[in-house]
Amino acid sequence: MTSKPLCEQDPSLGWEGIAQEFIAARDQSDIGVEVLQAWAGQLPDGGRVLDLGCGTGVPISETLIDAGLYVYAVDASPTLAAEFAQRFPQARIACEPVESSDFFGLRFDGIVAVGLMFLLPEDSQRRLIVRIASALSPGALSVHLARAGLYLGGPDDGTRIALARRMRLFRPARGFGPGALGPAPR
Repeated sequence: MTSKPLCEQDPSLGWEGIAQEFIAARDQSDIGVEVLQAWAGQLPDGGRVLDLGCGTGVPISETLIDAGLYVYAVDASPTLAAEFAQRFPQARIACEPVESSDFFGLRFDGIVAVGLMFLLPEDSQRRLIVRIASALSPGALSVHLARAGLYLGGPDDGTRIALARRMRLFRPARGFGPGALGPAPR
């Protein structure tokens, strides 16, 4: 008898099982807030942002909402998604795996996936990156995938791909060779 892959057993990839511990720990953290505030400041006023793997929304979605952006969020953990909905009733939340989400059928001015990509298998990362790129509005500023070390987009051409120098957790998809890499955003 073969067992199902973890993603079929638990679409949250284990986060549901430790949701209460995650809530307690993440509520005490402001990691990424300064960088995200600067990034959000470059988006259009009232812009639409997608937060993938949002957890409770603290501090990432909270920072985006405080910046005057409209937040849509996706998380596969029912506990974390319910906590998000309670904390941010003005935002929309879908409780589903990011790999199969339809992203609300919308396009976005910015997309964040903080602490998500490195958790996914390499082939899932590649597929998700393509889907994320197609969910950006024309002329969208960027996608910020922190902790996975990937920054996609920029005000210049909207297609630049750079691996953050400090992170070595993301393996670029085939075709994203050294010629496509630039400096990590500051």
